[in-house]
Amino acid sequence: MKRKRDSKDTSDSIKRTKASAQQGPDHDHQSVPSILRLYYPQVLTLREYLLQATTSKHKKRRITNYGSGTGSSSQDADAGFVNLLDTVLVGFHTVKKEESDLVDYQNELSIFSTQVTGSEAKSSGSQPVLPFAEIVEFAIWQLFRKHTSGHRPPHVLCHGYWHTGLGEVKIADREKVENNHGPEATLPDRNEHVDRLKGEAWAALPSLVGAGSALILVQLLQNCGMFIPLDGGKNNYLQISDILNRIRRDEELDKNAHMLKYIFPRQFGLHNVFTNDVDTKNSAQPFKDYTLREQEIKSGNQNLKQRSLPKRLRGKCETLINQLRMRHERCAYSALLQYYCPDSFAKENSANDGSDNIMGLATSSSQVSAYCRSVIAKVFPGHLWGEGELGAVNKAHVMHQIDRFVRLGRYESLMLHEVAQNIKISKISWLRPPDEMEGCKLAASDFNKRKDMFVELLYYLFDSFLIPLISSNFYVTESSTYRNRLLYFRHDVWQKLSEPALKSLGTTMFEEVGKSTVKKTLSNMSIGTGRVRLLPKESGLRPIINLKRRVQTKRNGRLVLGKSVNKILEPAFHVLNLEKAITPAKLGSSMFSSDEMYQRLHRFRTQLQQSENADKPLYFAKVDVQSCFDSIPQRPLLKLLNDLISAEGYTITRYAQAKALGECDQSEDRPKIVPKASWKWKGKARVTDQKELFSEHAQKEAEASLGTVFVDLEGKTHRSRAGILALLREHIERNIVQIGKKFYRQTTGIPQGSIVSSLLCNFFYAELESKVLAFLQDGESLLLRLIDDFLLISTNRDTATRFVQVMHRGLPEYGLRVKEDKSKVNFDVRVDGRDVSRLPAATNFPYCGNAINTINLNITRDEIRRQQNSGKKE
Repeated sequence: MKRKRDSKDTSDSIKRTKASAQQGPDHDHQSVPSILRLYYPQVLTLREYLLQATTSKHKKRRITNYGSGTGSSSQDADAGFVNLLDTVLVGFHTVKKEESDLVDYQNELSIFSTQVTGSEAKSSGSQPVLPFAEIVEFAIWQLFRKHTSGHRPPHVLCHGYWHTGLGEVKIADREKVENNHGPEATLPDRNEHVDRLKGEAWAALPSLVGAGSALILVQLLQNCGMFIPLDGGKNNYLQISDILNRIRRDEELDKNAHMLKYIFPRQFGLHNVFTNDVDTKNSAQPFKDYTLREQEIKSGNQNLKQRSLPKRLRGKCETLINQLRMRHERCAYSALLQYYCPDSFAKENSANDGSDNIMGLATSSSQVSAYCRSVIAKVFPGHLWGEGELGAVNKAHVMHQIDRFVRLGRYESLMLHEVAQNIKISKISWLRPPDEMEGCKLAASDFNKRKDMFVELLYYLFDSFLIPLISSNFYVTESSTYRNRLLYFRHDVWQKLSEPALKSLGTTMFEEVGKSTVKKTLSNMSIGTGRVRLLPKESGLRPIINLKRRVQTKRNGRLVLGKSVNKILEPAFHVLNLEKAITPAKLGSSMFSSDEMYQRLHRFRTQLQQSENADKPLYFAKVDVQSCFDSIPQRPLLKLLNDLISAEGYTITRYAQAKALGECDQSEDRPKIVPKASWKWKGKARVTDQKELFSEHAQKEAEASLGTVFVDLEGKTHRSRAGILALLREHIERNIVQIGKKFYRQTTGIPQGSIVSSLLCNFFYAELESKVLAFLQDGESLLLRLIDDFLLISTNRDTATRFVQVMHRGLPEYGLRVKEDKSKVNFDVRVDGRDVSRLPAATNFPYCGNAINTINLNITRDEIRRQQNSGKKE
């Protein structure tokens, strides 16, 4: 014998779905207008709502089968009524099923029957099936009875109804008013929605629901919004019940309280920037991202879920935050963006010009600042900054700081202390406790509390509103041309610029890899993936692979930040630096910064002065390699590394350097100044067979340091030669990057953005110098190279001419091809019948942001380039 299921009364989502699936063949699952979703958590058809509202299985079966062609109830089904069941939409918050509602309903029905119909409703255990017209009248009467303000209830069904007596809760429609007061009386408009509900089409509703239908239908009429479809247009509806133009008051309070937790997290005991530290396992940034803290609010203290607010946040503060929320919903962000920051492609009249004028398509910082200040002025109520003249001064100060923030450079910062300076805290009324009278003397503790709250608001303004506002509308990046100055590109503009470049990358230096292959490959790799970003240049976009980003990984069931690709490559980086220190000749003419330029020029000039070439003219030739990182062939590079890394094993040591940024003033007559500590975390490799104490290494480092403390850290690691080579081979040959949602493997070149890329490039081009440019080792020439920018200075014109010709004709075995339009010389030279761009013989020759005098080799800053950059659009 089969065991019967427990007869539990459930109305879960599975059963509702099943019921709706069994509806008649004519049932049309029309889409719900989005506007209804804004005001009602649940929107169902009338049939689906009735299935939720009733608890009887028999009733559910009858409602489900009505009009479906099955069951006894569907044989006499009215087609019009079936259409109502499946097309009328019902919007609601919850379905009430409390037993107390039944008692209240019976009491109210008794009063209604006595006052309106003049009869006495009998109280019995069984609930009578009332006609739907009487149910509608009762619902309207009850709405008036519950509404005590003296005005008509704000409900669609109450339109055209009014109170007819003093002290009595009676209602009268238009016909009753005409009978009592004559046709000349002020008459309310007839309610067509009530007439519709009292019509024959709705009459079968109580009998379908059965016993107890009146309570269910009264709740439907009073607490739910009903909408009937219109024939005109598409997906249009007419409201016939409830009030739509107001969100429930308790929902507004909940939303206000929820937003207050974002703005004033410290007042609710949530994680905040003022009292909490950042967990480095979850964030790689110095400050936590507070843009989304839903998980923290849900999983936090149970008290946070209550609507009660801290005393300081009630009254005016809550009112202002409600205004802020409403103003945000009504703000025309897109229109303001188009007004202050119009589409730069539209101004150029041609998208094809973008490749030749990348910088001209950027939105100026002044336009971005104007847009941000306009949005903030429209969203944040003016009273947040104070009332009257002082409020205007406070607002102007904050707007000035916003403008400063937008104009900051890449490594510049804005202190919250600077933003809060000169704000008249005592004149901001919403910071006062709700029960405090205006003009009371301000205690120091009260002032500090107000200041803390206002600083929280300022931090929210910049961290959780201004920064997301900028990032959601602009792609912010530095550039090769302007160094550390930030450029703002509208997202639609940047998409038009970047799509051709990314598409080109996918067909030239990358090959697409399937996701299944990526998973299999990554499982056997120690290095993860990187993301490609594009760096704008004067005449194009340079791809940069972001290998500093830490990726999320699962550890013990929790998402934590793992190591970045560059972090994994640190052992190889330290080993390459060791080989660089052991055999500097293997780097050729490489420079790792422009600071090394002065020493080499000084030595070369001294060498010339001590030789017979002192009076000879100097011939300058500069060439720039095109896409050097992307064009280096991988196999020759790996062969070079195999010869370069010679020791069988290496030991990696980690240590730290700490120093104070400034002097500590400890004089008694002055305030004590505590300088900020600066920490640098470093690593060093040595051949395992060579023993060296850390104190010996610190002694060498100390010769070039001042006021520095060296700290030996634990965790020395040993790496074999084979392990280092395998790590570098994996990085070069199996570099997988993500472009959009697709994955690619780099087939040519080396990853640009890696900590080892500059070292690899310098070692590779140094071999080129020793094999192809060996003729420059004549004692009359100086070759300088900063990554891919070559500069030759020679007293021999033939040598300089040969250098230019060799470089311009290219070196395919090294993947070398120069940008001919960027080559510069100070003498006449032709390559394959074309003249190379020439500067005057006596001039300041530009090279890597500096200018070298072609007569005496004095070096200065390249002021011409600096003025050109500053004269371009901000």
